[in-house]
This record gives sequence, structure tokens and C-alpha cells, in this order.
Amino acid sequence: MKADRFIQKSIEYSGYDYKTHEILSQFYLLKRQFDKAIIEGKKAVDLNPSSASSNFVYGMILSLATRYDEAIPALKKAIRLNPIQPINYLNQLAFAYSYTKQYEKAISLWEQTIKRNPDYY
Repeated sequence: MKADRFIQKSIEYSGYDYKTHEILSQFYLLKRQFDKAIIEGKKAVDLNPSSASSNFVYGMILSLATRYDEAIPALKKAIRLNPIQPINYLNQLAFAYSYTKQYEKAISLWEQTIKRNPDYY
């Protein structure tokens, strides 16, 4: 697979920094290898706990792996770390809340996303 070769080549050039682990986690997610994705996502957060994107990716992967209770703190931290609060961050947290039956919190976040962008899915 081409992506495997490109990722290995980028590791050769840049080494294993937090961004490399973040990208690897997304790569494993796309391959539906959730355990590997979670491990790489956690490494990214451990290496740079103040990275909003690493916390978001880690939380998203946990959520997609149906580990919603673990996803919520990572997603909340990503939102706290990014003052812009991207809509996809809010949306992912809303889904995690809905799957843990915290419907009022989910609805509140979805209302925020609709208010900010009425065309958002």
C-alpha cells in the first residue's frame, strides 16, 4: 500500500514526534485497526498534551471505537485548547454525549453548531 510506504518514509525523515503519532493514529483508524489507532493517538497526546488537534483525534478515535466515556474528556480538552472551537470538535463531542445518554448536553452542542453554520450536516 502506498500510504504505508509514505508514512514510513516520513518517519525516517522526521522521527516519531507527536504529529507523526497523530497521523499514524488516523491512518490506523482508516484501516479500522482501532487498537493501534488508540495507542498512537494516546502517544501523540502524551508527547504534546497541549495539542488541540491531538486531543481531538484521540477523542474521535475513542468515540469511533465506541469508548464514549473515555472520548468525552479528550474531546472537551481539545475544545478548551482551541479558542476557535471548530464545529467538528463540537459535533464529535455531541455524538459522544448522545451515546452516553447525556442528551441535553448533546442538543446544546448541536444547537451551537447549527447557529454557527446552518448548512453543517
